[in-house]
Amino acid sequence: PIGGRVVREEQLKQLLRLGDRRNVEIQVMPTRIENHPNMGGAFNLLTPKKHPQVAYTEVQGYPRLITDLQEVRTIADRYGIMRAIALSPEDSRALIEMKLEGL
Repeated sequence: PIGGRVVREEQLKQLLRLGDRRNVEIQVMPTRIENHPNMGGAFNLLTPKKHPQVAYTEVQGYPRLITDLQEVRTIADRYGIMRAIALSPEDSRALIEMKLEGL
């Protein structure tokens, strides 16, 4: 509820707009999932052109670029598991639309 109804409405609308882009997929993690591989914090997977995939994390303002292949593979595996657990992009969009209508 931070920011109130207007802020939440704009956030949901922005998610729908971003989800319309060809290069964006939005998947919502259901609140019934009590544990998932990303409980340790957020991460980004990056695949620079002509270079191996890397991972990036930032915790409390401390950035870390991860280049170790095994560590990157572990994070990529976590990402795959999270995508499998999360709602599909279609179901995620339907949920966001439903939440928007309920405001």
